[in-house]
Amino acid sequence: MNRILVLFFLAWRLGAQQLEIHYINVGWGGSVWVKGPNGTTVLLEAGNPGKGTGRVVPYLQQSGLFPAQGLDYTIAGHQHCDHIGGLPEVINAGYNVRVQNYYNGSSATSGCVTNWNVAAATTTAGSPVVAPVGAQIALGNGAKFTFIARNGSIIGGGFVAVSDENDRSIAILIQYGGFDYLWASDLGGGSSDGACTGRSTSQKDIETSVIQAISPGGAFPLISAGGIDVLHVNHHGSESSTNSNWMNLTRPAVAVIGVGAGQSSSFNLPRTAVVEKVLLAQATACIIAPPARVLQTEEGAPVG
Repeated sequence: MNRILVLFFLAWRLGAQQLEIHYINVGWGGSVWVKGPNGTTVLLEAGNPGKGTGRVVPYLQQSGLFPAQGLDYTIAGHQHCDHIGGLPEVINAGYNVRVQNYYNGSSATSGCVTNWNVAAATTTAGSPVVAPVGAQIALGNGAKFTFIARNGSIIGGGFVAVSDENDRSIAILIQYGGFDYLWASDLGGGSSDGACTGRSTSQKDIETSVIQAISPGGAFPLISAGGIDVLHVNHHGSESSTNSNWMNLTRPAVAVIGVGAGQSSSFNLPRTAVVEKVLLAQATACIIAPPARVLQTEEGAPVG
């Protein structure tokens, strides 16, 4: 496997039409490319500056998506450089965005935000617009992409006051037949379960409100009591995220962590408290879900 480009590829067939979810290895950062059964393409983030050119564009071309074909949508889960820094580079490489560029609606400012806004404005879709909670993107053959949270607003009418940019992250659910995939960028899970899981964070608990809303009996139930198939592990496996409620209600068969080189030396991600105690269900006092199969884009720096 080419560690520079390829991470994880998931294909779910329903009849003859296939949903593809590609994890692109951008090291410390995030980038996921989705291709629907009808060919609709969505790029969820593109890593740090330099990774759009160095990792994302080569991977898209290696997968048969060339600049002339463009993209239908881009989504910036939140406005930190390790998630949006490479998006302008993808556009500047010739990938026009035809339908919409979405962001989380925060007022964050940085050079990365400015570059992203400038590049997006040159596409057919135009400048980024706020992702509408509850809206869907049709991916073909019944596959759908639903915005379930953004900037503290939650599908079904819920709301959690947030101030941390990570907690302002967009959350989405992709469904195709009986298949479910949940992605929420760097969304926070609070630390109320710390005594059991060993997690500790100053971020708010948004995860619990989001997963309760879409679970059976919630304000907008979308998933079954049996849980989901694939979970994107929030915030690169940081202690800030993946709380006991998130794990117990998602009950993922597979959990994927986007992590790797480039993280600050003190981060040590993914954290063992998340991988072992939560995802591998070793905190038996509060984790009742079965262990997930954990896949990482790189080994990361799992110490402490």
